[in-house]
Amino acid sequence: MRLSFPSCYEVGSDAFLAADRCYAQEELGELALELHRFMMTRPDPWAFLARAQKTVRMTGEDFERSPAAGLLADFARRKLLRLHESARETLALCEGENGPLHYAAACGTDVRLTADLAAAAAEGYTALHDALHGVTFAALGRKKKTDLFDEDIADRVKARRDALKKAVGELQTAFGLTMAEPGGEELAVLVLTQPADPAAQEAYINALVQCLNDNRAAGLPTILIDAGNGTYGTAFHKALTDQAELGWLLSYAGFLDMAIVTGTALSHGVARYAFLQHGEQTDATEQAFVRTLADSILKDFCYKNIVRNDILSFVRNDLSGNADNFWMPDIDRVSILERLEAGMAAAVAPVIENLERSNFISSLSATREYAERGWGGVELTGYGFPWDRAFEISMEIRLGAFTEPHKALLGIYYK
Repeated sequence: MRLSFPSCYEVGSDAFLAADRCYAQEELGELALELHRFMMTRPDPWAFLARAQKTVRMTGEDFERSPAAGLLADFARRKLLRLHESARETLALCEGENGPLHYAAACGTDVRLTADLAAAAAEGYTALHDALHGVTFAALGRKKKTDLFDEDIADRVKARRDALKKAVGELQTAFGLTMAEPGGEELAVLVLTQPADPAAQEAYINALVQCLNDNRAAGLPTILIDAGNGTYGTAFHKALTDQAELGWLLSYAGFLDMAIVTGTALSHGVARYAFLQHGEQTDATEQAFVRTLADSILKDFCYKNIVRNDILSFVRNDLSGNADNFWMPDIDRVSILERLEAGMAAAVAPVIENLERSNFISSLSATREYAERGWGGVELTGYGFPWDRAFEISMEIRLGAFTEPHKALLGIYYK
């Protein structure tokens, strides 16, 4: 089997060194990548892999830990580092003399994207596979009448970006992923990053909310990632609460660094998507999903972004305590809990109202029609600080019975 070749060699073994004598390292890396791409473009890649595994006596988990997987990841890392340098050069063209400065914001995201992908590749095959999910490229900015730049440089920038997109697309194909053409998506991932232009924060928020609502109208399942790391304050969460249907999301994560929120949102969202495609829904499975989504949204929107700041101030200023350890010194933990309960009661009210008038996707497989169910009531009880510090909280989420889908009026869903 063609996939068996890279899988059969242990790096440094006699067999590997024999192969190394026949191929330069770059050629060997290209060959390994091409063999993997071949498998992933087969009509039955996993059945093909199963047959190859039978030959080499290797499980899927073993493959991810194998020298072959390490070779693939290392080759991809070196390729991504070259793409990163190329992206930096493209950005320099935008910012240089007579360059198309209106393209700089998009090209800056390319620099960060390639750096993040290279870092994921350094962690290994699985990390890069996960990182390549949902990769998108920012649109080039539009020129203004007052912009002065060299058209030839602008054309060079566009050509370089096209080459970058193609190279990343080849890596996605090699790792079993494809970037859909506009209108052909099965699953969308929306990410709000830290603003390239701080003065344009409101525009970024509005654009993302509009895209989310367009996806909602089209019935395109969506994962939402807030990678702003608190840059937008409460503005983004307020816009989502006021203008979007939070309970319709497949998953949400935010407030922490890019790696954590990406991993959390993708793992939850892709798992839900796969379950809708192949699983058997029951009230228990749907309650577990809804409770997980509510937990992510309510803790990020309400505690981490609002109430926690008040708790930090109360512990440090009013109690002269340590927000990282309520026992050193020993402070009035009852008063902290009361402060938490009062703060959350006020902060969660509009978000719970949004969730209770939301629908969620309940059927999405090829054998069943698309369907939705309505959220029921949401009640929060049992607040606590599980580690006696302000960083995180615990709470119980009680759900009412699901309902028939809520109806929309002027784009807003009502119970």
